[in-house]
Formats: sequence, C-alpha cells, structure tokens
Amino acid sequence: MMKWLITRGYNISHSVYNITGKLPLLITLKKGKQRSRLLLCFGLLLLLVLFWTHSIFPETDKRYIYLHDEKEALLDWFTNRVPINETLASEGVPIFLKSDYPRYRIVEFYAHWCPHCKKFRPKYIEFSHRLQNLIKRLKLDLEIDVVAVSCVPHRKTCNKFKVNKYPSFKLFHAHSMNTTILKAQDLENPRNILKKIGIQVNEDSPEMDNSNPPSTSTSELIVRWALSQVEVFVQRRPPHFIDRSKQEIFQDAHLSLEFLIEHGVLTSFHSLSQSKKGSLITTFKNFLEILGKTVPQACSMHALIRDMLQQFDKIATGTDAELSDIMKPHKLESDWSPACTQHESGFTCGLWTLFHISSVGLVKWNQLHAQNFDLILSCKKASDTLRDVIEFFFQCEVCSDHFLFEYDSCAYDRCGRFQFETVRGSRTDEWKEYPLWLYETHNGVNARLRTERIKAKETEHTTASEVLWPPENRCGQCWESEGVWNEAEVYQWLCFQYWIEDKNETAVVQSEFSPKLRKQNLKQQSFVISFICMIALVSGNVILRRKKKFDHKGYHKKVRALSLDLSSIA
Repeated sequence: MMKWLITRGYNISHSVYNITGKLPLLITLKKGKQRSRLLLCFGLLLLLVLFWTHSIFPETDKRYIYLHDEKEALLDWFTNRVPINETLASEGVPIFLKSDYPRYRIVEFYAHWCPHCKKFRPKYIEFSHRLQNLIKRLKLDLEIDVVAVSCVPHRKTCNKFKVNKYPSFKLFHAHSMNTTILKAQDLENPRNILKKIGIQVNEDSPEMDNSNPPSTSTSELIVRWALSQVEVFVQRRPPHFIDRSKQEIFQDAHLSLEFLIEHGVLTSFHSLSQSKKGSLITTFKNFLEILGKTVPQACSMHALIRDMLQQFDKIATGTDAELSDIMKPHKLESDWSPACTQHESGFTCGLWTLFHISSVGLVKWNQLHAQNFDLILSCKKASDTLRDVIEFFFQCEVCSDHFLFEYDSCAYDRCGRFQFETVRGSRTDEWKEYPLWLYETHNGVNARLRTERIKAKETEHTTASEVLWPPENRCGQCWESEGVWNEAEVYQWLCFQYWIEDKNETAVVQSEFSPKLRKQNLKQQSFVISFICMIALVSGNVILRRKKKFDHKGYHKKVRALSLDLSSIA
C-alpha cells in the first residue's frame, strides 16, 4: 500500500521527508501502521466469516439433520470429512433404497424430533469416516455407502421397511433389497460391519482406526472453540423455560396430538403384524376416550378427539386417506411455539403438554362426577394407558426404554400413589397424585437429559436447578428449598397453566418476563445487521480520527504542495 508522489522544484522539509538530490524526484510514502491495519482487517474478516457460518447460512428443512448443519459445515471443510448422504422427499424414493443399487449401504432411519437421533449424529459421521479409512487401509475391493433417511418426510418409505423405532440401522446388500438389522453397538467398530458382510479381518491387521475413535485434530479443536465463542457472543440465551400464552399451550398440544397420530399411530399400524395390531387399536381407543373426558371442551383439540371417537371404526379398519379426511377439518397450519422449538423438538414438548393437560383434566372430571362412581376415571388406568402409548406410539427407542423402565419399577412412588384406586369414594387429594406424579416424572427426564449432555461433553448452559420446572422466578411459592417443592402450590400452578374453564377465559396469560424474552428473540434475529453496522461505525470513527490527526499536523498541506499533475509534466 504505497502512495506515489511526483515532486519537483519545491522547498521540501528535510525533517519531514528527508529528501535530497535533484528535482523532479519520484518518492513513495509508506504507511507506518499498514501491517497492524491488515491484521485488524483479517481478524474482522475471520470474525465475520464465523458469524456468517453460524448465523446467516441459508436455513434448510429442519426435518433433515444430515443435510446441513451450521456449525458442522465449517468443521467438515477444515477436517475433510465427508457428510452423510440423504435425499429430500421431493426427489422421491432415495436411489440407495432401490434393488439395483450396485453397492453395499448402511442406512440409518431416524426422526428429527428424536433427541437421541441428534445425539448420535456426530458418532454416525465419525463411524463413516473410520469405515472408509479401514477399507482403504486394508486395500479392499469394496464400496460401502453410509446414508440416512428421515422418516418424517419419508414416512411411506419407512413404513415399507417396518421401521417403528428411532434410530434404526439396516445393512443393505449390493444389487439386493436383502437387509441385516444392525444395532448401535455394531457401529462402534467398523470391523463389525466387515464381518457381517463376510470379510474376516485379523485383529493384528494394520488399521488407522481401531476400536477407539481417532483423536480430535488441532484444527478441529480450534474451529470448535471459535464457534463456541461466537455462539456465546451471538446468542444471549433465553432461560431454559420460556413463557407461553394459554393459546400457545393448547396449540402445542393440538399439534403434537396430530403428529402422534400421523407419525406414531399410523407408523405402528403399518410396521407391526396383524396379531399385535389388536392391542394397538385398543390402546389408541383408550387413549382417545381418556382425552375426550380430560381435555377442556373449550379448546379446538376437543372437537378433533370427539370426531375421531365417533368414527373410530374407520380408523381401525380404514386407510390412511380416511383418517386424513377425519383430521383435515381440525388441522392447524401453525407451528409449535418458541417455548417448544427452542429445545429443537416441538413434538416432544407439545406431547408433554398434552399429557399435563390430561392429568389436570382427570382431577377436574372426577370432581365433576364425584357422586357417580361408575364415571370416575382411575388414575391407574390413565397411567397404564399413558405407558402403553409411549411403548407403542413413541418411536424414540432410548426415550421410550427409559420411561418404561422407570414406570415398571414404580419410580416416584407410582405404585404407592395409585394403590387406592380400588377403593370407592376416592378423595380429591388422591386424584391430584396423578398430575403430581407426571410432573415429577417430567422433571426427572429433564434432569437426566442434562446429565447425559454433561457426560457427552456437550455445551451445557444450565445448572441443575434451572432445568426443573416451574422456574423459581415464575412460581417462587412452588419451591420450599432447592429441589424440594410444595405439592399444593405446584398443583395450583399446573391448573393455572394447563386448564381453561370456559371459552370466555382469556387466551393470553403470560408473566412479566414474556415481553423481554420476545424482544430478546427479535434482537437475535437482527444481530447480523447490527454487527455489520457496528463494523461500519468503528471503521468510520477510525478514519475520522486519523483524518483529524493528519489535518492537525499539516501533512495534507505538504502533500498537496508536492502533488504534481501528470498533465503538466507533459
């Protein structure tokens, strides 16, 4: 960066430019702080690239977790990792699931809402990398594709292959649709896959990747650290729990009920044999009957449940199209609320909301029919039905197994709480045990997931108390001390959140924190523009300060005096 001046015949101050000799003379003026400026510009450019990678990369369909990830995109570029191949539903049946496909392929069937599918994503990418390295190292004349299928947009495809739990893994043979079922443990070592194909690998054969995964490269560690710092700087994270209006609460539950029917109930109907289908139909009908009594009549979801019960024979014996016709008049076009989507799984958040609404509704129903024992809803029957719904219709296998294990082992004193069910004249306090048990179970899941994130060395921004609901700043009276709650106050809070008495009740109930949180989300969305404006302001300020200093010393006058019009030379 040089500035060229042509000077002649002028009295130039030797103290300024130290010019001697005959004139005209051609000189160059070096900018003393050029290197520091270049470093500053490079640093700002790198920071801008990181912001761009993290914040303004074009958003893709969230139903595909391997199609694109903002953080992993830069890591793939630095570490030369090959991303997992998957196909959009708009492109039809994936080509690697056709019988004439010429290569072996390992296929993961997953659902984007399943937390353990997301957790397995980096392991699956790492497994693909290790498998390809092993094949190259052993110089095998073999090609194995590692691919994935999202079962929400590809529901018919997954039904065809009898997929009813996520994640599921299958090994397809070359030029064939014959499959071998794989477990997650089989993907811990690439040698296991070669053995299933029929290739024996000696334990002492050279291999770059043995049973232990390769160490993380320095470049990957640096990029991960830089991205984590950008994330902390960009995303001023809202609290773990964001307030919802009553309208949003019942909308989330409605959306998750629709999703459960379309992607849980129907998937199970298609994937299981006819001998097991009877128990599925019974479970689903029991679930709808309980919802029909425990969901407030003032919400739109109640009309959907009523119509499905009235036409249940069509659901049990009919086609998917007939079920869609029943659901169509009640279908919501909106999405899950920000309070649910901030945890990247609107479906599971809304499903818990539906369960809480039903649990409070059970108490309300029993209070209304307390004089007629035949109409009383049993807490044990409601909890058993909930258990069967999780077992049959909730496809996240790890989540389902955890819930079933805790339920069957009487966690949170379930067996003791519901043992009074055979006694006539159960009191209201005994009915309240059902929503309180579900509340404790839900908080237990939150605490377990946080522990799993810490063990997996994932970024964790919450403390042990922050994942427990409701937060102390919204229901201080619910907590007597850390980890100890007041059951009476918690039940009142559950009623306040998950029940509406009639259509005249206000649809918007939110705390003083909601406007702040919504304003904060708006700031996050416009942060990129603000960041660019900040750079422009800082740069402008630096230029103005340098110009002021330049004018103060009078250098500009000397430069003007020394500048020569090239046309005058001619």
